[in-house]
Amino acid sequence: MPAIFNTVNYWSFKAPNYEKILEFSNKKTDKDIDNTFFPWSRQCNIGIIPITSVEFQYLLQPSIELFSDSIGRMFHYALHDPWINVYKKGSFQELHTHEPHDMSCVLFLNTGEDFSNFYFFNRYDISYPLLWKTLLNIDQRYYPKVEDGTIIFFPSTTLHGVTVHNSDITRRTISCNLELTIT
Repeated sequence: MPAIFNTVNYWSFKAPNYEKILEFSNKKTDKDIDNTFFPWSRQCNIGIIPITSVEFQYLLQPSIELFSDSIGRMFHYALHDPWINVYKKGSFQELHTHEPHDMSCVLFLNTGEDFSNFYFFNRYDISYPLLWKTLLNIDQRYYPKVEDGTIIFFPSTTLHGVTVHNSDITRRTISCNLELTIT
């Protein structure tokens, strides 16, 4: 079945400097959580550790280069609002986008049994009658496969969320937004 319009893309790979990023993130503790930093944090149930663009940009750069290579385009970017997400048992992230930014990314610092799952939500789900959804096996949610060190880049307008975390082990990710300028 050929798709008429390709509406959602994402790019996923292992961050080449995952160990350095993990080392950086492990220096941030629960004492650094500030759930007042972002206004959107009231709509979810996670701990948020704000980090500065200056301290994270050099760590993100190798992944940006892989992303640029994978799309075959060079670009300049401005990094906005990086943060560490801290998921304790019962934590979740509501369905949302990162508009008005161009691109967003999430890096999975650890994964495990009963961990919450990152997902993309099909905003075009209502375009298909239930019969067609059944015949074509169209789901509302798509769960990309991730492991420790996976980084996912996606358009900031893409609906996404995180299911409830059911593990006693804390789950941590790093997220940020990018403004792109094509060169």
